[in-house]
Amino acid sequence: MNCPSYWSSSPERSPEAKSETMKPLMSVRVMINSGDFFNGTPVNTEKRPQESIHQRVIDWLETAGIGKEFHSTTLSRLVISRQRYWGAPIPMVNSQKFTAGTPCPMTNPRELPEDVEWRPTGESPLKPHPTWKNTTRPVLGNGPATRETDTMDTPMCPSWYHLRYLSPKFDQGPFDLPNTSTGCPLIRHTGGIEHATMHLLYTRFFHKAPRDAGIVKGDEPMMHLRNQGMVLGEDGDKMSKSKGNVTRRMFW
Repeated sequence: MNCPSYWSSSPERSPEAKSETMKPLMSVRVMINSGDFFNGTPVNTEKRPQESIHQRVIDWLETAGIGKEFHSTTLSRLVISRQRYWGAPIPMVNSQKFTAGTPCPMTNPRELPEDVEWRPTGESPLKPHPTWKNTTRPVLGNGPATRETDTMDTPMCPSWYHLRYLSPKFDQGPFDLPNTSTGCPLIRHTGGIEHATMHLLYTRFFHKAPRDAGIVKGDEPMMHLRNQGMVLGEDGDKMSKSKGNVTRRMFW
């Protein structure tokens, strides 16, 4: 539509050189071409810092009566099942007479078959296996049943490692109660920010569930959380293979 485009922040980067646009800005940017009220305002990439361009825009919209600040939170369903070949098993069986139950302790862990067929269907390769999933009901008689072939999500596995570390040689259960009472909660947990929505969420669930059962004490598994930084790519975004911005070590 031949609409002109303008830079909204400086310093400007050369639009002619593609490699130049990929370089991260090392200096502080300020608003330009945005009216006298916003020109010269520092551009801060952090989320809602004080005295930032975000706050100035919100204040201007509210003063003009054409907008206001609004916080929206969405709670999504948490699904822990994954269609994988290996992983923490979901201890459930299904049969025609008994919908779901917990298998006997001797049925887990199970050795995985080596003759699985990998199909591009999105299903676990254990599901089409002719024999591995076949088992018997642990209750209501020894009738035929089908073992759950999905596994738990990866963050579920280390969600209780802090409890196991306190009793590494204990073989009468997952962990020794006296040790967990004296060693928990942990003083500090250090991890990446992406752990907050997966690993730490599962860890709190794993702690609170046995707490309600009287197995562990305390309301929280950790007292403090310290986040570490993230490695960014040349485009200033999180370095990720899926984003195609990974820098090989030989070029560092």
